Amino acid sequence: MREIKFRGKSLEHNKWFYGYLEEVVLCESNKFYIIQFSDWGLNIRFEVDEKSIGQYIGLKAKNEIRIYEGDIIEFMAAKKDFAEMEKCTITVKDITKDNFKIERITDRKVIGNIYENPKTINN
Repeated sequence: MREIKFRGKSLEHNKWFYGYLEEVVLCESNKFYIIQFSDWGLNIRFEVDEKSIGQYIGLKAKNEIRIYEGDIIEFMAAKKDFAEMEKCTITVKDITKDNFKIERITDRKVIGNIYENPKTINN
């Protein structure tokens, strides 16, 4: 069974937090929180930017780094003639809609994400 985990960038601390996702419905707008469970049994909530939220896709890159929606992945792929290899990148999008079979790619490396490195997508 796949581990259900999310990440989001904190509005207050400007850093990434990993854990469970909570959405609080308010009259004017909703707020989103990443919940982390501490070793001593306390739940710690961090408000995060809704646009930065990504779900763990169940795969890991080099060095056991978890891959989340929004990550930019670098890998080697054969050129059309299959005689040479070239570096390629893909962006992990909504895991329920992607047709690309990322689990077939070996030697995956996370090189950034679309929130902090938007220019990488165009390169």
